[in-house]
Amino acid sequence: MIFLLFLTAAAANCRGGGGGGGGERATNVRATYHYYYPEQNKWDLNSVSAYCSTWDANKPLAWRRKYGWTAFCGPVGPRGQASCGKCLRVTNRGTGAQATVRIVDQCGNGGLDLDEGVFRQLDTNGKGYADGHMFVDYQFVNCAAAAGVNAQSAFNVRATYHFYNPAQNGWDLLRVSAYCATWDANKPLAWRQRYGWTAFCGPVGPQGQASCGRCLRVTNRGTGAQTTVRIVDQCSNGGLDLDEGVFRQLDTNGRGYADGHMFVDYTFVNCGD
Repeated sequence: MIFLLFLTAAAANCRGGGGGGGGERATNVRATYHYYYPEQNKWDLNSVSAYCSTWDANKPLAWRRKYGWTAFCGPVGPRGQASCGKCLRVTNRGTGAQATVRIVDQCGNGGLDLDEGVFRQLDTNGKGYADGHMFVDYQFVNCAAAAGVNAQSAFNVRATYHFYNPAQNGWDLLRVSAYCATWDANKPLAWRQRYGWTAFCGPVGPQGQASCGRCLRVTNRGTGAQTTVRIVDQCSNGGLDLDEGVFRQLDTNGRGYADGHMFVDYTFVNCGD
């Protein structure tokens, strides 16, 4: 079932100028959601009949998947082709949760039509789903600048599982041949066992040694179950290869095991070490 996002501005300010990258913003805006299923549709703008596909369908895959998607016809900012590819920082007024999104479509409802995955990320208290909408602020931001601040989250990422059996292996990174053992094998035991383990090769965030020891908050898109994991390994599946115990914790409806994978959102978070 397709839900449309209706957005109305109770109040709006226009700041900065030009081109949608200069800080134009609107406040107290009503938003609901729409199912683009970008991952399942291989981030193909033509497959979802997005208005902006005329200009952006052939952009590199990394560009198309870097941010969550939205349709835009808000009260402040460029419209039509001029809005395509621009980025918005969207803030849930009720919780302060933020996400950066890319405009890939237009709408006719006077506001935004957020991908459901973005809506879910912003709806941290569940009130948006309960009410069928949420009130947000949005601001146009430079997509490249936003990457430095907000590109530490990814949506609709495929997650599989791997049997690290960390407890049985004494939380020993060398014993499980984890890539990050080179740097983290001698970390204190409390550090190594504080969080569940994962291999990481997601579309957003540092790779290789730079990712080792970092923490992710992972959310099962199907159930909303969340947990925090530590990156101890690398992978090649384009997403996450979670320790089986973590996968089981997130797979609260059993569908992940049935399918052999699940789709998750992840955000880099402070480990608190």
